[in-house]
Amino acid sequence: MESAAEYSLEQDSHGGARLVLSGAYLVSTIGPIDQDLLDLGQAVGEVDVTDVDEMDTVGAYIVCSVARTHHAAIVGATPPIQRIISAIEQAEGSVDTSAPREPAWERVPVA
Repeated sequence: MESAAEYSLEQDSHGGARLVLSGAYLVSTIGPIDQDLLDLGQAVGEVDVTDVDEMDTVGAYIVCSVARTHHAAIVGATPPIQRIISAIEQAEGSVDTSAPREPAWERVPVA
């Protein structure tokens, strides 16, 4: 059975906030906390994934989004988790995923 995705905010050695994640960060477990993570009420200097058991692309996307929003470092990743985080970090912003759109004068019929 998968463990739930959990988090806590702790104080780091510099007096700032440190986001500590634990459990399974999978599409099937992250739903109850994903919006809480994206809407943290305070600045975070570090995202610690040491206690994360498993992570898929959805979990990595949420972790990377939080880290990017707060300009925080992601620390404590095991090699498999670091690979998926690195893949998400490299993919973000590297490809234009918007749908091609014709100019308005070609899309709007003339009456």
